Amino acid sequence: MKRLLKKLARKLGLLRATTNNAQTFFIYQLKNGWVSCHWQLDETTKRLVRGEARPSLYLRLRLEDHLGAGMGISIASMKEVGLYSQADWISLPTNSGKLLLELGYKNRDGAFVTLHCHHIDLGPDDVMAATADDWFPSPRLQPIHQVMYELATKHTHMGGSERVSS
Repeated sequence: MKRLLKKLARKLGLLRATTNNAQTFFIYQLKNGWVSCHWQLDETTKRLVRGEARPSLYLRLRLEDHLGAGMGISIASMKEVGLYSQADWISLPTNSGKLLLELGYKNRDGAFVTLHCHHIDLGPDDVMAATADDWFPSPRLQPIHQVMYELATKHTHMGGSERVSS
């Protein structure tokens, strides 16, 4: 009876389960255009990931400059790794700028859930960001009927309804 009460209290979160005090970490090292990553996850985290629809971990690199600029998520590189692996590598998509390295998983809805992350600074960004004004010229504001008329009479000598004879 006592064992049953302890088990119930542990499931309700009132009593902590005994753990082996495994240390969780996520470290990286830059090597000639690659990022070498090493990590260790505790059993609780592994159990959480196993409970999802696709029990895999992912290494993801994002361009950090785009995160706060309102330009949306800019995923530079992503690699699927095994749940029980403890090391892997991912290629650097650029030689300059700021990157965000993340270790995480995808939940049932397909959203990425970050477990650990590191900011990587590769120096000043050598690519100039384009401004919105450079992309497209401003459109000519002309009524659609005028545009349709010009297209319809482009290769004719007649002037549309002006010269229609009965």
